[in-house]
Amino acid sequence: MFPVNGRIGLTEQQFSVLERTLKSHNDGEDLYPADKAFMFYVDSPDAILHVTKPIGITSGPMTDKVMELAVSVWNFYEEGFEEYFKEIVSNNNPALCLYDKHGEPVGWVLQHMTGDIGLLYVVPEHRGKGYGKYLLSTMAKINCERNGFAFSFAQTWNEKSCRLHEFVGMKKHSDIYLKQHFRFNPENERLKIKTLPSSGNGIRQCTT
Repeated sequence: MFPVNGRIGLTEQQFSVLERTLKSHNDGEDLYPADKAFMFYVDSPDAILHVTKPIGITSGPMTDKVMELAVSVWNFYEEGFEEYFKEIVSNNNPALCLYDKHGEPVGWVLQHMTGDIGLLYVVPEHRGKGYGKYLLSTMAKINCERNGFAFSFAQTWNEKSCRLHEFVGMKKHSDIYLKQHFRFNPENERLKIKTLPSSGNGIRQCTT
C-alpha cells in the first residue's frame, strides 16, 4: 500500500495521474487530497521586504520546549512527527524562534527537509504584532542567501497566509500546487483510519 500521507508539489494534471495510480494500487479505495496549497517563491534576497525585529523580542534557536509546542499545534500532525522535527534541527536546517521578555516562545518558523519554509506559527495572543512578517521575511532571506532562492506553501483556503507571503515579497506560482496530505475514505473501516484534529478548514487529517 502506498503511504496515506505525503507532501508533493505538482500541477493539477500531474496530481490527477497520481490519484489514479494510487487508487489502482489500493483496491480502488477513494483517495482525497486533505489539503491543497499554493507555492510561493522568491529568487533574490533583494526582493524580500526588510522587516525590523519587533521591540522587546529576542530571537534564538528552537529549544526542546518549543519543539514540543510546535508539534502540539501543527495542523498536519501525524505519528512520528516528533522525530522528524528533531531530525530537521539536528541536520542544521534553518530554524528561528522568537521569545518575549520572559523567555517564552511567541512564534517560530523552520525549513523542512525538502527545502521549503514551513511550520510558521505565532502564538494566538501575540498575533497582529508583526512577528509572522519578521519570521517569514528573515527565513526567506536566509534561504535566498544560502541557496539562491526560497520557497514555501500556503493552503489555498488560508487567505491571510497567502497575503503574508506576498507582503514580504514572495510570488505565487501560477501552476504548482502542493498536495499537502493524502487520506483514504475515512468510512472504510478496513483501513483503520485514525482521525486527527481539524486543520482549520473543516477537513480532518487521517492516518493509518
